[in-house]
Amino acid sequence: MQFRDMTRIDLRLMQPDSILEYIDDAYSKVLLDKTGNYQSFNFNKEEMYVTKVATQYEFEKIVNEIYWVSAYVIKGIARKDFMYAEYMVSNPVKTAYIKLIKQYLLSEMNIEEYNFGKIDQQIFRFEEIKNSIIKISCNDSLATMEENIKHIIEHTNELATKISMKRDFKYNKEEYEAVKFYITNIN
Repeated sequence: MQFRDMTRIDLRLMQPDSILEYIDDAYSKVLLDKTGNYQSFNFNKEEMYVTKVATQYEFEKIVNEIYWVSAYVIKGIARKDFMYAEYMVSNPVKTAYIKLIKQYLLSEMNIEEYNFGKIDQQIFRFEEIKNSIIKISCNDSLATMEENIKHIIEHTNELATKISMKRDFKYNKEEYEAVKFYITNIN
């Protein structure tokens, strides 16, 4: 709802017994509770936006997702399938890439967790990362997507190497070499 005084309220009506299933914003608030049972319900759940240091397994999974799905993007580009390639780079690859960036930032700050905010908005506080994310968010042509996926692959290798050294994780650089080989040989 948008009011004339520029106040905006995102309103969601729901059955009280399903309230926990639909909380997707840490700062939600009960406005009307006819029974009085939910007025003190604590929606302030900032932990929803907290990223914690990944385990070795989680780290491997993030990196593998980037490299594995990058091959789909490359395949889509080779087939001139804009919609497929753009979906793959903008959704699964970008999601995993941002997870990796957050792990990198945690390792650089030498902390165990950080609240990056809803939809990771606080990640832009880190200038070294901001331009990379903005760059890969523009996928207006197959050529741009190819440039972006190559950037993601190279940056993933760089970040994964730094994280693995800092956190004493194993990093399978063969996945990086394999996806680079695939890029050069698909066309």
